[in-house]
Amino acid sequence: MERINSNLFKALKFYLFYVLVVLITTPLVVYLISFFVEKYFFESNVSFNLILNNGILDDIILILGNLFIILMLVKKRAVIINKFCRRTAKVSFDKELLLAILILELSSILPINLLVDCLNFNDFTSSTSDSGLSVAAVVGICLLAPLAEEMVMRGGVEEYLLRWKPNAFLAILISSLLFGALHLYPSLISAAFLNGLLYGWVYYRSRNVVLCFLMHMVNNVASCLADWLKPDIGTVFDIFFQTRVIIITMFCVVFMVASIMIIKKKTLQKA
Repeated sequence: MERINSNLFKALKFYLFYVLVVLITTPLVVYLISFFVEKYFFESNVSFNLILNNGILDDIILILGNLFIILMLVKKRAVIINKFCRRTAKVSFDKELLLAILILELSSILPINLLVDCLNFNDFTSSTSDSGLSVAAVVGICLLAPLAEEMVMRGGVEEYLLRWKPNAFLAILISSLLFGALHLYPSLISAAFLNGLLYGWVYYRSRNVVLCFLMHMVNNVASCLADWLKPDIGTVFDIFFQTRVIIITMFCVVFMVASIMIIKKKTLQKA
């Protein structure tokens, strides 16, 4: 019983470590350093509110926080990138499996966004910046954040939840809820939760963090492309519910189901 409870504690420790580093400590340190540099080094009377609204500092926080998480987990060897590498090496290198996982992620983007849009949280415009994304932000969003989050949420939280109680549904659900809670706006929380279910299931089947990272990265790249193209936010809801978009979504669901069947076939080992 004590060993089982220790696995739950380790899962929570991974999650709290990420929250403490990325969401609390890194922003606090960066903002305070920036404030004191402006005030005492440049002798500027800049207000702290202006510091908080500095997009460059947000990019620095995004990169430093996630990079620190990655380096710490790698240095401590706290996460096994591929748990079953020696026993089932084909899970890592099977091209058909990798293709099925990429198709699963690509085909899930439209259905998930359509479902989130149905909830009509109407908070997307407040979370986007008129200035667009910088190169640093793209690196953080598309590379560092997906890697750090998957190492923590799947390689850490979900892994130890599976050891705590060998119940895949419970582990995937809890890790997805916690993953969603890391995001700020209701629409992002919902999308992250739904994506987390996919990442969690793929991790359960493969025990491979790299596969989850690739899915997460593809999703974030698609989000950055959408931001770069800058569609008219006010018409997105209407566009989503055009007949042709609904038909495309139905085909996407078919591709998702087919991909899931292939992944299940390729990952027959017990997770």
